[in-house]
Amino acid sequence: MRTEQALQECERRYQAIFENTLDGIIIFTIQGTITGANASACRMTGFLPGDLVGKRVADIFSNDDAKKYLTGILRVVETKEPDARAVTVPNRGGTSRVSIRFSPVLGVDGSVVSVVGLARDEPGRGFRAAPGRSQKD
Repeated sequence: MRTEQALQECERRYQAIFENTLDGIIIFTIQGTITGANASACRMTGFLPGDLVGKRVADIFSNDDAKKYLTGILRVVETKEPDARAVTVPNRGGTSRVSIRFSPVLGVDGSVVSVVGLARDEPGRGFRAAPGRSQKD
């Protein structure tokens, strides 16, 4: 009973951090499918959580950036070490430049079972409106 309570408390702490951090958090399968995204990641990309979950990176990002995402994810799976890179994300009719750090989530056997991406707007390289659109659009 006590173990179950501790597990529930741990889950609530995790959920509070996941939902309230200013950094975008996206959880990927080792094949690059999105299984979770927090509110900050949704704000960064302009997508609703339901629009991201179940999508592959190639469904959302440009070819060049999808390759960067997949390369980062695959490198993490192979090395079990974090990997960081800069990518462009779609956002409110324009794009934002973000730094993303991919980190492994290890299973009980030590293998990578998923990858967490922590995204942060790059200083001085934030929102850029699409041609013909203002930043207010």
